[in-house]
Amino acid sequence: MAMDVDAVMRLVRFYLGNWTPEQLGHLPLLLASPILPDSEALVARAVIASRAELMFDGPKVAHALLREMALTLAVAASRLRYLRSLGDRV
Repeated sequence: MAMDVDAVMRLVRFYLGNWTPEQLGHLPLLLASPILPDSEALVARAVIASRAELMFDGPKVAHALLREMALTLAVAASRLRYLRSLGDRV
């Protein structure tokens, strides 16, 4: 329920920062970085994660981690779109 883009970014950065190197090691290289420079990178990573999760063929543990990240990033990207749409209406 972040109220602005900065809050979404803080929350997602906190979320990514709590992934362990072992967990990140199960993810595709493009998703394994805990660094997220800006909201455009968040949206791009959400798309990458969703595509990777849909095409995944591997161990259940890795799939569960990928699914969690894909869903979380998709929700964050959706919130960004919503918040930006509010700004367009003002």
